[in-house]
Amino acid sequence: MRYLAYIVFALLILPLNAEVLVTYEDIPPYSYRVDGQDKGLLIDFLNEIGDSTGLQFRYRVLPTSRLVKATGFDKPHLILGIIKLPERELNFHWLVPTYEVIPTLFALKKNQFLGYDLEEIKTLTTGVTRGGASELFAESIGLTNIDFSSKSWQIMRKLRNGRIDIMLSEPRLAEYLANEEQIDLESVEPVKRFEGLNLYFYVAATKDMDPEILDKLLPHLLKEAPKLDDLDRPNPKY
Repeated sequence: MRYLAYIVFALLILPLNAEVLVTYEDIPPYSYRVDGQDKGLLIDFLNEIGDSTGLQFRYRVLPTSRLVKATGFDKPHLILGIIKLPERELNFHWLVPTYEVIPTLFALKKNQFLGYDLEEIKTLTTGVTRGGASELFAESIGLTNIDFSSKSWQIMRKLRNGRIDIMLSEPRLAEYLANEEQIDLESVEPVKRFEGLNLYFYVAATKDMDPEILDKLLPHLLKEAPKLDDLDRPNPKY
């Protein structure tokens, strides 16, 4: 009888201590993989949640096209660092916003593009990461003279080598890339910032995620996410 009770108890707690698949896009310093190790601000954040809940996370890096479709998987999963856009809203449970995303156009200071208005910027060649929110945003503000790259570091390298005039990025990402490409941060400047757009990197979940796991995660996510920065964020829900 005691053995039977143990089995029943183990079955009850298994969903809350099971391994949870987490997919993410390579967006340093938020989430990236180096030498097989998953690193970044959002990875650290979720790992701390795992320590508090007892959940085990298994990470998988995906390109944006697969990240937002959430197809081709044999199990429900979390999506880390996805930007909430109208066309994506019905596809996921949006658990909690984390870091605010401020799209920013950067240029080498020596080119003296600071002070250019958007119409003048449109005449320049802008480096943009293909796929996902960056490409959609570039289109939304009317950029047409675009040089696409599949990786964000490729854009920074093109900027350094003079192959593009401006790059569309995000402040923390641009700083990380400049360091990686050994570019003096003082030589790169933001030409135009698009603030107040209410864009955030979210922790989301596929619609088929176990509700018990969501209920286990959500209180910890709501408690810890506001500590990531002091920016206002929308009310989370799922």
